[in-house]
Order: sequence, then C-alpha cells, then structure tokens
Amino acid sequence: MPDEPKVGIVTKDVAGATHAILCFSGKEGPEPVNEGYKGHVKKLREVKFLAKAGEVALVDGIIFVGLGEKGKFKPRHARKIPGAAIGLAKALRTRSLLIDSRGLDVLPVKNLVYAAFVSVHKYEEFKTKEESKGKGADEVFPEEVLIFVSDGHVAVANEAKIVAESINFARDIANKPANVATPQLMAAEAKKLASRAGLGYKLITKKDMQRMGMNAFLAVASGSGREPTLSILEYRSPGAKKTLVVAGKGLTFDSGGISLKPSKGMEDMKFDKSGACAVLGIMKAVSEMRPKINVIGMVPCTENMPSGTAAKPGDIVRAYNGKTIEILNTDAEGRLVLADVLAYAERKYKPDYMIDIATLTGACVVALGSYAMGMFSNDDEFAEMLKKASSEGFDEVWHMPLWEEYSEMNKGKFADIANVTNTGEAGAVTAAAFLSSFVSSAKWVHLDIAGTAYRNKPIPPVDVGCTGSGVSVVLEVIKLIERAKH
Repeated sequence: MPDEPKVGIVTKDVAGATHAILCFSGKEGPEPVNEGYKGHVKKLREVKFLAKAGEVALVDGIIFVGLGEKGKFKPRHARKIPGAAIGLAKALRTRSLLIDSRGLDVLPVKNLVYAAFVSVHKYEEFKTKEESKGKGADEVFPEEVLIFVSDGHVAVANEAKIVAESINFARDIANKPANVATPQLMAAEAKKLASRAGLGYKLITKKDMQRMGMNAFLAVASGSGREPTLSILEYRSPGAKKTLVVAGKGLTFDSGGISLKPSKGMEDMKFDKSGACAVLGIMKAVSEMRPKINVIGMVPCTENMPSGTAAKPGDIVRAYNGKTIEILNTDAEGRLVLADVLAYAERKYKPDYMIDIATLTGACVVALGSYAMGMFSNDDEFAEMLKKASSEGFDEVWHMPLWEEYSEMNKGKFADIANVTNTGEAGAVTAAAFLSSFVSSAKWVHLDIAGTAYRNKPIPPVDVGCTGSGVSVVLEVIKLIERAKH
C-alpha cells in the first residue's frame, strides 16, 4: 500500500468515489458552490451544519465542507479544503475522495489543487516502518484524492500541480538533517536535477572561490570541516531577450559560528538551507514550464561552524566585488554568502532581474510572523510585479522599505561596510540594505523567508517542517517578466 494518498485532477465524475462538496455559509443556511447539491440543504440544516470555514458534515454519504461567508472568502482560504475533507474521509476509511471544485473561481481552484498535493505529502525518510499489527493496519485512507475541475480550469490546475510537486521536491531536500544534507549532497542534488531536467550545470568549488576572491563566502565556510559549494543551474530559452537570476541561501547548518546561537531550537538551523532548496524547486518547475526567458539558479551551500579556523568578530574580508566587510557578528552569515553570489551572478550573467531567497533575519519573523515574507527591492516596478505574482500564487509578500538611510546604518568603522549595525534597529531592513550594496544595475528583489520557510506547528496546507516558501512567487513572476515590454 502507498505511504500517502495519490492525488490527481479529473474532469468527469468517478464511480465509487466519495464526493466532497463545498458550501458557503448564508443567512438561510449552507449554500453549495455546485448548485446541483441544493437539494441537500434541508438535511444539512437538520444536522446543524453552518458551513463555517473548515467545518465538515456527512449527509447521504456525501462530505460537505464549509468555506465560511462568501463575502469574506479569499482564494488562499481554499488551502484548508483538502485537509478538512481528507480528515473526514480518513475517519470513514474512504478509498477514493473526489473534491468538487466546480463553481469556484480560478484562483481558489488553483489554491485548492496546490493544497491537495502539498497537504498529503509527508517527510518520513528516517521513520522506521513498523510491521503490520493487523489486517489493514498499514493501509492509507483515502488511497486517492481527486480534484474535480471544470474544463475551463484544467490548464491552471495542471500548472498548480507542477508548482506543488516542485515545492514538495524542495521540501524533501530542506527537511533532510545536516549530517545528510551537506554542501556536497546539495551539489549532487543540483547536478542530478540538471541531468534529469535538461539544464546546464556548473560547480564552483572552494579553490575556484579562492581564485575568484569570494572571500565573504569563504569566511562563513572557514570554520567547517566541509568545503563550500556553489552550484549553478542554467535554463536557456532559444531567442530569449531577458534573463532572471534566482539565488538561494544554502546554510546546510548554521550554528552562528563564533557568535554561537543558543542551544534551544538550534536543531531548526538545518532549515537555513530553505532558500537554496527553493531555487532547486524553481528550476525543476522551470524545466517543465519552459518559459521564454533565461533563468539561472544559484545554489550556494556551506556550514557555519565554530572552530579554530572560523571567522571571528572584528575580522575584515574583501568581497568578490572589491568592497571590504567588517564582520561584527558571525551569525549574520547569510548576507556574506549572498553578497559574493549576487555580485558574481550580475557580472557573469548580466541579468535584467535578480531575486534572492533567504532565511535571513529573525527580525523579519518579529515583524511579519509566519504568514508573509518580507520583500525588499531596488526597483518599484519590479516590486509591483512581485506583489502581483504573490496575489496569483501561494506565497504572501509584504513590501518593506529600503531607503538610503538604512544603508547609512551599515557603514563600517574600519571597513567599507559592516555586516550588522551597532544599534540593533531595523534588522531585516538593514540586512536587505547590506545585500543591495552588492547589486549594481539589475532590477533586484530580496525575499526574507525566515518566518515562512518552515513550521513547528501545522498551518494548512503544511503539517510541520519546510514549506517550500518562495517557489510559487518566483514562478509566477517569471510569467510576468515574459509579458513585460521592457
């Protein structure tokens, strides 16, 4: 038997499947989205089903799922539907569940399909399977979850499936522990993806970094017994006139270095590679969606560890672009890695656009919590594209300021720039301002996913662990870049 339900998209009814029908709550009672089920409203009232968001009821062998008030319903709320329906189907030991999305607008359908694929996917690589203790003990209910979509929504549903599967791909790598997901494994995963997906692949090694002067990146890696890696994945579209670079922070484990983190919660620092894993997911989807722009994925990976060779507070290094950096706190390491990578990517590929995705600052978690990623940009037009992309996809972004006053706060006492400020103010913004010093001409967006990259408690559609944050919004903005006139 499978470990998790199979998920599929269908355009016709499936014999023998238990149907899940969606309902808004109204003054007169539940209002089925599919009007063909209006005949069940009386019985739904009798069982006191109010169609509150996430509420479920079983009537005549049909599962009804509440969406809440229609006027307050937003597309992202559709992400709760699969979990609610699957929960009751599991209790009923239903083999096949058919969630009927007909009657919903396109964006809720998109979110529903995405959530179905993401919500059933669990990371259990290291869980030992117990022997079956009785007949059916190892079975999965439901065995399959099918999304019934109208003919007009097939294309968007299939695209949502590609995005969701790419997110699950990223999640599986990000959830791996640091003793497994080393910089070397990350490079191997990138190379394997490139081979399978028909992408170009390059590996920049420690020796290459030393030769090229990536001293900020190397400073972070200096305390680890494992060498850093920089994998580059290249998707080239024939005749493309625009190029996008996507770079993801890949700290396979972040102890804080000499500026050691507190031990409580440090195990979550395996998730500090979530940005790099998101880039792998993006490049997987790009290889399937085949956009008409060039997309370059940068996957820089290292550990940040304390040792006799580790970088020390007060050290000064010269970055790839020649700027000197005073390292005041070795736990502000992601910006050092990305500084060299962004500067190199811009010089090497001369992109029109650049996006970096990083679990960069705890300050962003304080500001925005677990629901929205912080977005910073040197170009208002590009920022608006990201906001539009967010509304079309599954990532929420919030536009944060990036004024010159914040860059002034990063000035070093003994070097051009310091990697943290002495005031402790505006940590997320000053970190973004630091990165902006290593971008010269490209339209650039920084996404701080520190609050959205992983969960320690369920927030539908993700249970716990990595969320795949950043994959969707970049894939959506790629479509907008394709259509942009300049």
